[in-house]
Amino acid sequence: NAAQYGMIALCIVSGVMLFMGVLLLQGATSFWTVEGMEAFNALTYGGIAMASYPLEIYKNWLRDFFMYIIPLGFLNYLPAMMLFGKELPYPAWMAYMAPVAGGAFLAVGIAVWQLGVRHYRSTGA
Repeated sequence: NAAQYGMIALCIVSGVMLFMGVLLLQGATSFWTVEGMEAFNALTYGGIAMASYPLEIYKNWLRDFFMYIIPLGFLNYLPAMMLFGKELPYPAWMAYMAPVAGGAFLAVGIAVWQLGVRHYRSTGA
């Protein structure tokens, strides 16, 4: 079905945008911290590991974190549930929000990066 292939393509593009946003945030932490980038490894590697399982197995706080803070659930879980014809535990319209979630997270990453660049002061070394 063409609509299903379109949804898969949108999710791939949205996932790229989301991870670009994570990497921009990770890079931006170097403006303010020395070792802050290690915390983002938990999001990149942990997020990939988390995304290989259905969100239902996680506690509510972790599920909400990966739906609304780092929106991986919008990019894989909800569209996959819809594509496989499973009942969604969220409103059905949320399955189509992958491009919005990925684009919004990329926009946050760009904004934080630009904030860091704007306020950067060299160490003089």
